[in-house]
Amino acid sequence: MGKTIDDPAVMRYDTDGRPVYCRRMAPPGLATAAQLRTERLSVAGLAPAAWLYYTRLGYRTCALYKRAQARPIRPLTTRQRDALAEDRVCAAVWAAEVLADPNTVFLDTETTGLLGGPEPSYAVEIAVVDVSGAPLLDTLLNPRRSIPQEAIAKHQITDSMVADAPTFSEVLPELTRVLEGRRVIIYNSEFDRGILTTELERHYRVHDPFGASSLWSTHPAACQWMATLRTECAMQRYAEWHGDWDEKRQRYRWQRLDGDHRARGDCQAIVPRLRVMASTAFTVAAA
Repeated sequence: MGKTIDDPAVMRYDTDGRPVYCRRMAPPGLATAAQLRTERLSVAGLAPAAWLYYTRLGYRTCALYKRAQARPIRPLTTRQRDALAEDRVCAAVWAAEVLADPNTVFLDTETTGLLGGPEPSYAVEIAVVDVSGAPLLDTLLNPRRSIPQEAIAKHQITDSMVADAPTFSEVLPELTRVLEGRRVIIYNSEFDRGILTTELERHYRVHDPFGASSLWSTHPAACQWMATLRTECAMQRYAEWHGDWDEKRQRYRWQRLDGDHRARGDCQAIVPRLRVMASTAFTVAAA
């Protein structure tokens, strides 16, 4: 039997008896890893003491740790600081090269949800813009399934808006033409490449059903299309330039794009971020 809930801030208890607190109702002695980082405290080696319930594209919980058990973050060594500085220089130079490349375009999708969920996620909007921000492709897409409310809350694209929109299959020839020979920059390329692979898999399963080797492997035509797509991740590069090192995960922390959650707007939001990075390419290197 589970514990009796006698605290109005507690929603339930997990299987180990740890409380799951309602949003913004956790006691002051507990904090998330992100909150503790702002206090220069590390949760490395600590097990969660409780959980915090919140909603973001679905119902989720976030780990809470005891503030008294968190340890001060050790200062970086000279060698570590030099390595971070070198990564920042490389990221700044990369941004300058991207902006100077006439073949550069930016791609973004809005979707029915996140990758790895119980149901496949499909695109409801796709955009490709050039370095000046001019759209080369900008269209809603009919995902041929209902858009969950959690996704609508993020990008404001509803079922009625996409009812008469083209399908991905109908847009695919134009998308292929626009991206051919291009250097494609994506903010979180792993996500958008996953969405494109899902859409291509569905397309080729219908249009070339006998070309697939099995039901459990990606259609060869989808793999071939993706193999020709030359993408680079602006989120990874910006994280390197921003330099917020995550000691626990041994990588740089991702930084939000802060776009408008529409495909064209998010593409255009990448450009000024790269310009800021590129503006430091020589000053950072000379420091």
